[in-house]
Amino acid sequence: MPLFAIRDGKAKKLDIKSAYKDKNIQAFVEHNSEEILGVYYIASDFPANNSYGYVIDSLGLDENGSPTIILYKKTENDNIINQAVYYLDWLTMNKPSFEEAARRALGHDIQISWSCPKAILIANKYNKFDKYAVSRLSDFINLYKYYWYEEDMLYLENIYPTAKLASSGLRLIEGGRDKIAPPAYSLEDHLEKGSDLTINIFKSLRLRLLNLDDSISERFTRDYIAYYTTRNFAQLRLSKSFVTVFLFPCQAMNDPLYGVESVPENYSYTLDKRIRLSSLEDIDRAIKIIRHSYLATL
Repeated sequence: MPLFAIRDGKAKKLDIKSAYKDKNIQAFVEHNSEEILGVYYIASDFPANNSYGYVIDSLGLDENGSPTIILYKKTENDNIINQAVYYLDWLTMNKPSFEEAARRALGHDIQISWSCPKAILIANKYNKFDKYAVSRLSDFINLYKYYWYEEDMLYLENIYPTAKLASSGLRLIEGGRDKIAPPAYSLEDHLEKGSDLTINIFKSLRLRLLNLDDSISERFTRDYIAYYTTRNFAQLRLSKSFVTVFLFPCQAMNDPLYGVESVPENYSYTLDKRIRLSSLEDIDRAIKIIRHSYLATL
């Protein structure tokens, strides 16, 4: 994957560094997990089975409150997919251990949603079996390939993005057999909060938002509908009077023509800007600023 530095109108191809040591990439990701993955760091080398000495490389909580495992592929032959499935299964059977660690690291007021725990796998090389397995399990496993370039440039490539629309259920392994766990929240749960007008606004906005790029995914939580690539860039909430869109902050929002307002500081929201839509005529303006928010997360 060539990367070019532009200086005085001229391009210089940056060379890829020799592979980073596994512990170096792990320490870097943990220190920057919120910025590069939208995941709040909880713990490193978290014990997953004391009897066998298994540990989860990195443990976190994503912006939607989903428990998140981060694993780093050490060699090309590492069976990292099986590890991810095992650790996700262990995590869902040991929720108190995770919740205790999460509240100790992030505070007692955090919200944890067990409807969609996930694993993020990071490596500088994958074999064909890894890619095939994740293509079948992409509802809850994200595969990232990293490239370190000279001049301390890092590129993360999402090999298999999750489905564009929210999944109808989480596929888990239990007792050696697959099962489908129904989602805790659905589109219908959110539509029930709206009126005829705000439902029409939402449906039109949703269609145009998802058409911004085919890499955009959708997820339903208790309080909002999230739209994201590697991290959330918009969160929509319906009420009887208007649709509120919470946005990832960017420079373009300073333009008064967009009508963006700041969320009160005591909300402690990561997406701390918002706009409100009360008519279908507001959608064109909303899509313009949502697109800026989306680009700011790339």
